[in-house]
Parts: sequence; C-alpha cells; structure tokens
Amino acid sequence: MGPLNASSPFLLYFAIVCLCTITAGIGPAIVAIIMSAVAANYFFILPNGEFTFSGLAFYKMAVFLGESVFIILLSSAIMSAYRRVNQTQTLFRAMIEK
Repeated sequence: MGPLNASSPFLLYFAIVCLCTITAGIGPAIVAIIMSAVAANYFFILPNGEFTFSGLAFYKMAVFLGESVFIILLSSAIMSAYRRVNQTQTLFRAMIEK
C-alpha cells in the first residue's frame, strides 16, 4: 500500500475541479468530477486496476462527488457575483463620467 492509498486519493482532483469551474463553467466541471471519480476509483482504491463498488469505495466516491458539486456551486456563485460587481462598477463609472 503506497502513500496515495493511505489517504483519500480524491483530494488530488479538487484542483482540477476548481480550475475547470473557474475557466470553463459548470458543465465541464461536472464532466471533470465524473472522470476524476472514475480515475481515482480505478487507479488508487484497492485493488488497483479494477473498479470497486464496495461499501468503502462507494462511500468515498459519493463524498467526493458531493463535495465537488458543492465546490462547483460555490465557485459558480462567486464568479457570478464577481461579474455583477464588475458590471455595476462599469455602469457607475459611466454614470459618473456623464
């Protein structure tokens, strides 16, 4: 059992999920979490090289998917708020200049 098997391998993929959400949006981020869950299950959850849907593997995958969806929704809300603030600032500057 290597060091990656000792902790949750899904932590490796949170950066990918965040990056996909920020750069491409919700759709690609959902595809990224599904692909990440499959890759983590196949490569890191024992026995390696097999899909396992045992209780513990299924639980880890479900927690990862839930956390990822939560991160996607938070990131999307933050980006939406950021865009609204920028639009409001632009409108305010235009009003002040006139």
